[in-house]
Amino acid sequence: RRVIQGSDCAKDFTDREIIVVGKENEEAKIICGELAVQYYEIGNELASAKRNYGFDKSVGEIIFFFDADCILLAGMLRLINDSFEDNPDCSFVYSGYRWNVESLNVFSSRPFDPYLLQSTNYISTMSPMKREIFPRFNEELEYFQDWDLFLRITKEGYKGFYLPDAVFMTEPPDDKSIS
Repeated sequence: RRVIQGSDCAKDFTDREIIVVGKENEEAKIICGELAVQYYEIGNELASAKRNYGFDKSVGEIIFFFDADCILLAGMLRLINDSFEDNPDCSFVYSGYRWNVESLNVFSSRPFDPYLLQSTNYISTMSPMKREIFPRFNEELEYFQDWDLFLRITKEGYKGFYLPDAVFMTEPPDDKSIS
């Protein structure tokens, strides 16, 4: 059901490529086939290995990693694309996000500050970036792959553009989450 909702939210921006990477899942394979979405199975590797694999299969200029428990909010692909066009000096776009339960509300982020990023992980994995800056996720890390990625990107001198509104919703973490 979530895949279909995400697809509906993206109808305002049709210039996109969607790749799903996961372990063997017949239901996911069928849904992806119905939606003309590329689907790849790669066993039980860590999320960082799956993200790198998806990147290797992609061809787009902007890459956007998205976890299975996330829902893209309506109009966000257009907003992200416009943010890149309006801010050519920025190499990635990020925001906070909403939890999909009322009691938790919003996980906020903050304006881009490379110095603050060294002590505070405020940029989510679900932050689109220009293809040419992506250094790959460190597949040896079990946790904080996103923080490590954005620390390495900013050390290379790349800048992010902060969107004050949430781009997506997600499930709260549980004992099976990597968060």
